Amino acid sequence: STWGRLKPEKRDFVVTNKAIYFGMRKKKGNDILYKLTRRLEHSSVTSISLSTLQDSFFIIHASDYDTVLMDDRKTEIVTKIIEYAKEEYGKNVQLVFSDNITYKIKTSDTRSVFFQSNPSFPTTNFTKKKKKKKK
Repeated sequence: STWGRLKPEKRDFVVTNKAIYFGMRKKKGNDILYKLTRRLEHSSVTSISLSTLQDSFFIIHASDYDTVLMDDRKTEIVTKIIEYAKEEYGKNVQLVFSDNITYKIKTSDTRSVFFQSNPSFPTTNFTKKKKKKKK
C-alpha cells in the first residue's frame, strides 16, 4: 500500500536488482489490468526511513519525491533495496529511524508522519506542511 492524499491507496510494487516498480490494478469487465505508475531506480534512492516501533511503515526517499509504503515484509524489502543499491550502483542507502518523519510529495509539498505507541489503539498521524516558496 502507498499513502496518497493522506489516505491509503492499494498499490503493488516489485523490487528487482535495478529498480522498484510501482503499479495500480484496475478492473475492466472481468479482466484485471495493471498500470505501471513509477519506476524508481535504486540509484535514485537517497535514504529509507522507518519508525522505531514495530509497524509495517517505511518511506523511500528519492531524488524527485518520496513514497510512503506499508507492508508486513518491511524488513526484507528494505534489506533487498539496500543490497541492490550497493551491488548494482555502489551506493550506500542511509537507513533512518525516527518517530517524526518528513517526506516530499510530487507537488514539492512536504508531509510529516508521527508515530506513537498506544497499546490499546495503534495509530499513525499524517500532517501537511506548507509549500516552500521558490525564490
